[in-house]
Amino acid sequence: MNINKHIRFILTLLFVFFVKNMSAQVSTYYTFSSANQTFKPDTSTLTTPAIFPDSWDDNTYTGYKFPFNFTYNGVLYTANTSTIGVDSDGWIAFSTTGTITMSGTLGGGSWISASNSQGVYLNGTANNNGFSGLNGDMKEQTYPIITGNLTLGSNNITNISNYSDLRIGMKLTGVGIPANAVINQIDSVRAFVRMSAPITTTGTAVSLTPRSGIYAFVRGIAPFRQFVIQWIRSVRFSGPNGDDFSFQLVLNEGGGNPSYQTLQAVYGSCATTSTINHNVQVGLRGASAADFNARKFGTSWNASAASTTNRDTMVLGLNQNPNSGLTYTWSPACLAIPANPGPISGNTRLCPGYSADFSIPGVVGAIYYNWTYSGTGVVLSGSTTLPLNTLTAASNATGGTLTVTAFNLCGTSLSSSSVLISIGSLPSGTLTYSAPIVCKNSSNLTPTLNGAAAGGRYYSIPGGLSIDSVTGVVNPTLSTAGTYTINYLFTDVCPGTATT
Repeated sequence: MNINKHIRFILTLLFVFFVKNMSAQVSTYYTFSSANQTFKPDTSTLTTPAIFPDSWDDNTYTGYKFPFNFTYNGVLYTANTSTIGVDSDGWIAFSTTGTITMSGTLGGGSWISASNSQGVYLNGTANNNGFSGLNGDMKEQTYPIITGNLTLGSNNITNISNYSDLRIGMKLTGVGIPANAVINQIDSVRAFVRMSAPITTTGTAVSLTPRSGIYAFVRGIAPFRQFVIQWIRSVRFSGPNGDDFSFQLVLNEGGGNPSYQTLQAVYGSCATTSTINHNVQVGLRGASAADFNARKFGTSWNASAASTTNRDTMVLGLNQNPNSGLTYTWSPACLAIPANPGPISGNTRLCPGYSADFSIPGVVGAIYYNWTYSGTGVVLSGSTTLPLNTLTAASNATGGTLTVTAFNLCGTSLSSSSVLISIGSLPSGTLTYSAPIVCKNSSNLTPTLNGAAAGGRYYSIPGGLSIDSVTGVVNPTLSTAGTYTINYLFTDVCPGTATT
């Protein structure tokens, strides 16, 4: 037996494997694809997630760690150790160590000059080993002041004067709002905005300033999670008013398999009223500026072309913007078609005017999930990256079959998964009290409720009315003087509200 021969053979295999990883280039390691999904702004588990101060411009943040093991360009970035740096000008960079130094954050690195906002991340002096989704000279935008009522210790702001400029993920600043708190929920029907952190004071008609927001969060279930860095309503530095750019940079865990760990740029509302185009860079940068895998503008954002130089750009303009939900994906070479989807979970009775979530277990090898619905009047995303979808039923929605298949660059799963969906009906009822106007020393008021099943919940808008949520009894003595709308929320399968 020739032991030396066997030793040499094993060492040779190890050497070849090592060289392959060390010589990987993003230009060949990744394949580009695009799809139209649903842009979903999301929230962080942190109470004050926004990473930049008010009036941010050319800021960087180096506090994020990879939440899961992630392989980029053949290099492993280890969970809870390797670092992600964020530049407010629309790009991120990676470090295998516990720290990262962000370079090229000004002219020549992120953008051309103070008078030219064009992005240069892919060819400039900024960090290697990174990813740009909408790189150009960007800054925070503030919007007209609104007013709202604050309650100490509550996360909710009520009696909002104007909702038109508000988006989930934006910051609100003003007396009583913790620094870097962001909007987690907007409910114009029940007239409140929910912040990520409790309010620190009580006040009426408090002035609040809406601001652009940037922060990161993790969503999904291991090992199919996403790490998402999100920009909401940013603007270019040197451009005129009228910009509005929202997007996300996404790292996908891909089942923990490096072959399915993708990077994505997902675009939300991106628009401008300016006639001056904004040229941005979109794509991957490898171990040097000479190694890139990026996009250049073709006839539209849905028909981009592969960049041939690291100076190529995409164009934002009056008629040249990505549609909301456009998703650019960079994937390692696929190994095989994905496995078959498992059963679909979710409430199979949809209610008109409401939304419901449906999901399947993560599918090995999938980079997209394609969904169809055979009924009418139901809105859903035809393609998702995570194995879940949100269905919203219109008032005239009809029942049908929800079907999902798994997809990657090798093809579509051999079979699909389906579930039958029915459409419920909305309940109705009437709610009255004996006296619409009472004094604080009046006796308790008892409601009369017709056409509604017992077990619902009473509530008032705004707060300040002493009302029993189970019985609906109002105690004027314990209430604050004011005018209130009292609602009864049905607890039928399909919710409804009676109001007085």
